[in-house]
Amino acid sequence: MTTPRLNQGEALPHSQAVGGIEPRATGDAENPYSEPFNRRKDKASTEHLINPEGTPDPFFDSPNQQLEYFIDVEEPQEKGFDFIVHLPAETLLPAEMQEFLRTRRLAFIGFDKTDSNKILRTIEPVGIFSHFFNWSDALPSTPVFRHFHMLILNALTEDSQSLWVKLEELAKYKTPILLAGSASFLFQHSTQIRKHTRDFMFTPWHDEEILLRVYHLLSEIEKQKTAATQSAANEKPRVVIADDDPTTTVLISTILKKNGMECFIANNGKQAVELAKAIAPHAAIFDINIPHLDGFEVLAALKNDEQTSSIPVILLTARQQETDIIRAFALGTDDYLTKPFNPMELLARLQRLLKKPSVSMAC
Repeated sequence: MTTPRLNQGEALPHSQAVGGIEPRATGDAENPYSEPFNRRKDKASTEHLINPEGTPDPFFDSPNQQLEYFIDVEEPQEKGFDFIVHLPAETLLPAEMQEFLRTRRLAFIGFDKTDSNKILRTIEPVGIFSHFFNWSDALPSTPVFRHFHMLILNALTEDSQSLWVKLEELAKYKTPILLAGSASFLFQHSTQIRKHTRDFMFTPWHDEEILLRVYHLLSEIEKQKTAATQSAANEKPRVVIADDDPTTTVLISTILKKNGMECFIANNGKQAVELAKAIAPHAAIFDINIPHLDGFEVLAALKNDEQTSSIPVILLTARQQETDIIRAFALGTDDYLTKPFNPMELLARLQRLLKKPSVSMAC
């Protein structure tokens, strides 16, 4: 936004005036609104516009419409002075940006009362939901941080050694982190900052800078997620198959390939586990009676490993005993089908699992 520069007696253009009021630089005897600005910066940096009677102007009844004049004067100047006009954030941001930011949830950590109030005046008119926490609240046992779209941290109010510990813990929530701090601090610790944060912001920061950075970061993240989803949608589902009967393996792989899936064959249980970790399949089909590691052991290995725990597994076996079925589901199998089986039924069960949200996340 261009900063108006007014000489003595010069008015703002009518398009920038408030309700027809034309604020002028100090020294204009004809302008009753000039007196509030005839103040030194060390006495008052902000004055709300008032009318000649000294009461608030009716135009400013709504907090969202309030116009603030931030005087930027160190010493009186011979030909007047400069001042900066800060319009409400929602009048500065493009409609597309406002719509994107509306209802976003931001968590601010380590900001004092003055900064918190300053931030609130900027973000609330846009419709952003915010919550402010002390650094003492930023503990690993605080799962509430998972529910925010972004965490914004003030590095200046926390001991640096404690900061890195908490940053590492907060990064585990997979919520984007924006770190605010002095230029010297951020440059000095740039390696650690890049490791755990998405972006940083120099202090002192400008009110609208927070909105712009939040918009930029979150919009980029959404674009990446959309691109990943589209890529996954165009990708052939990968399925690992392990069965001790070659005929069954050929039958399953044939029907799956005809339906647009890629098949990876494991000759034993150990190989099935290695394949699952190597190619991150969208699903797996195991017989229980396979060498080295049986189907139960393979299932347990996959479900107990964070890397492979979300892979849907179908156990396909001739075992029909109730104890085997109960054991399979207790270990985490997603489905259980007994031999002899209908290939089309197996396909239908597999396609149902592939449509689950956990499968798309694993991709």
